[in-house]
Amino acid sequence: MRDEDWLAGDRPSYWWTGKKPEDCPGFVDGVLVSLPLPNLNAGSYTRQSLLDYFDNTWTITEVLFSALQSEEPFFRPPYHQLRHPLVFYYVHPAALYVNKFRLAGLLDEPTNQIYEQLFETGVDEMSWDDMSKNCESWPTIRECTEYRRVVYKRVRKMLQTHPKLDGQAMSLKDDVYAVAMVFEHERIHIETTSVLMRELPVSLIKKPPQWPSIHPSAPADSSPSPVEGQDFPVNRFVGVAGGIVELGRGAEVDSFGWDNEFGSTEMNVQGFEAQEFLITNGQYWEFVRSGAYVSEEYWTPEGWGWRVFRNAKWPTFWVPDGPQGLHQYKLRVVFDIIPMPWAWPAVVNLHEAKAYCNWLAQKLQKPCRIPTESEHRLMRNASTRDKSNGPERDPVLGLRGDQFLEQGLANMNLGCSSEGAVNCGKPSSAGIYDSMGNVWVWCEDWFCPLDGFRVHHLYDDFSTPCFDGKHSVIMGGSFISTGNEASIHARFHFRPHFFQHAGCRVVIGEGSGTKRPSTTDQKSRREVSAAAALELEAKAERLMHQVVHLHYAGADRLAPPDAGLYPKRCAELVADLCSRLNVPTESLLDLGCSVGGTCFQFAQSFGSVMGIDLDEKAIKLAETVKSTGSSPYTYVEEGNLVTSTLAKAPECDRSRVKFLVADACCLPPDLGIYSVVFMANLIDRICSPKSVLGRMAGLKGVVQIGGLLVNVSSYTWDEAYTNEGAWLGGMEVNGQECKGVDGLRAALGDAFEYVEERDLPFSLREHARKYQYVVGHVTVWRRIA
Repeated sequence: MRDEDWLAGDRPSYWWTGKKPEDCPGFVDGVLVSLPLPNLNAGSYTRQSLLDYFDNTWTITEVLFSALQSEEPFFRPPYHQLRHPLVFYYVHPAALYVNKFRLAGLLDEPTNQIYEQLFETGVDEMSWDDMSKNCESWPTIRECTEYRRVVYKRVRKMLQTHPKLDGQAMSLKDDVYAVAMVFEHERIHIETTSVLMRELPVSLIKKPPQWPSIHPSAPADSSPSPVEGQDFPVNRFVGVAGGIVELGRGAEVDSFGWDNEFGSTEMNVQGFEAQEFLITNGQYWEFVRSGAYVSEEYWTPEGWGWRVFRNAKWPTFWVPDGPQGLHQYKLRVVFDIIPMPWAWPAVVNLHEAKAYCNWLAQKLQKPCRIPTESEHRLMRNASTRDKSNGPERDPVLGLRGDQFLEQGLANMNLGCSSEGAVNCGKPSSAGIYDSMGNVWVWCEDWFCPLDGFRVHHLYDDFSTPCFDGKHSVIMGGSFISTGNEASIHARFHFRPHFFQHAGCRVVIGEGSGTKRPSTTDQKSRREVSAAAALELEAKAERLMHQVVHLHYAGADRLAPPDAGLYPKRCAELVADLCSRLNVPTESLLDLGCSVGGTCFQFAQSFGSVMGIDLDEKAIKLAETVKSTGSSPYTYVEEGNLVTSTLAKAPECDRSRVKFLVADACCLPPDLGIYSVVFMANLIDRICSPKSVLGRMAGLKGVVQIGGLLVNVSSYTWDEAYTNEGAWLGGMEVNGQECKGVDGLRAALGDAFEYVEERDLPFSLREHARKYQYVVGHVTVWRRIA
């Protein structure tokens, strides 16, 4: 700790880098609530209304962080190690203002280039047991506060002077669309930061005086053993009519939307039954008290693995109030521990939601589950689906947070600072309470794009990395969802083990309209049959063995003679480059290493080699070869005739090689630096090529200054892997042909100089008499800054 005593108690005036809360738009009855989301249609906003929304956004962040008492909670890693410490999120939104405004041409220069790299990218762990190291060296909070002060002044000046902010309509292509984008990005982090604060020890946090109070339905005390109909409402099933549901907002830009909201897909949804209330703490208590929560039969295999790993015995924000066997609990809200409000929604992750549904299904002898995204939309007010209502169909465009509560519409937009009783508001036209707000609702669907989806050029990796069959949809918003998050158009997503202010609702029905994308085809939106799933798995297995053959087999007699021994030729190429260009052979990073054959070849000349790939099966095979020297595989001779053999490592010191499962588009911040980074057949097989290229240089650059980036690609652009808007080449830009190497050069920028290029053929064996012949284009770049 660095003796920052000024962070204890209420904040001094120095803390506020923009407007003080009492001077800020949205300060109502002594607390700061969220303003309405700006309408971006022509004449629907003014420069002053944008300035007000900016101040409201900025100061809400600072009020929230003023809850942290002392510097310890800023730097304390979260208990699950899956996110950065809170200091990162204190600065990250400000750094993104600068970076996105520079990308859009709204600002020319960085504010502090070191900060704008250090605080640029968060972490996205691969699973619940993939722990981030959190070993970063962070600036002091006083230094961070001063950085925010400078950024605030620069942003405000730009908003005051830019000629396109006087009420002109904003389109997705406008540079000023970045203004709305950074506002809503910051508001996402207001919510996710509040969850991280809810996970802190209460001794390190204190509710700021300017922050809204918890929901007025909070009880002064509570029964240790809740009774249905007394402590929490009876949760009846009501019928919800089916119909055609249009997912997506089409092309309309009444308000800011993230890329995944645009496009449109129609779903024909059958009628179903839904419980009128969200699942309450009282209902979930019955599940816990019965012992079913710790019974494997109700959990998915992945969910049970998470529960055992965490040794979870009740929802994460329940606080035991006595011996375990008594099942007496209090509730942790963001800043305090309060008597258990049994009528409030249970905050759970997706694993816990599905386990509850399975238990209830057994109890009721009915097929209980959570809703689909399209069913969730049918549970809302019908007026929100009627496009003839225009922007007025989205209440957040007209109401502050306190007005949402006063009118009984929803508990959202920061009208209060906690979830509330599930029967406090008004039901929707479908008879459903909390169809919007209170807490997010987990849905059955994997997160996937709508028909007509396009990435946004200013944020090409916002959604696409999460179209992976691992992120689940959440809908409806929570009490602290503000701005776009509180919009009827919002579609968000998290991995099943994550906690947000999210709960569940139980439905009964066949579930038509469920969308589950294939991880190899982002546009697939239908469930596949068991037979089709087996066929896809078999194809993936065959391709895996073809890749293993490419990496470990000797020269094939019938293969093109210039295309054999590919890993060996890659290693020889890199060794020759290092020798000619006087680059040390200390360390090499092989990004997209697949099954690792190239890594072992590189180990013959490099002191250490790190191989990274997102494919867990590929890395598992590579690890087997490392530990035992070989791994069995088969290759096809003809039809069903196969030959069994071994993938053998070449002669090398295998201890020099390490492997890691990671996403090239979101590399770990502590990955280190390397003499050479080698990328083969990667940039046209990832969702955001610019994201990986952005990590080559800068403060966290993985290529050391003077080191080499060697890229090999056939530039086979395919929307199954990379949305067209994120391609580096293969299209026209301003009437001129842009090829992959042109986009590569532009993305690397002034930090790299071009060295040379050449062709590197290879062949992929399908069977004894059929090969794919590919000519990779090798480009070599030296880092100079």
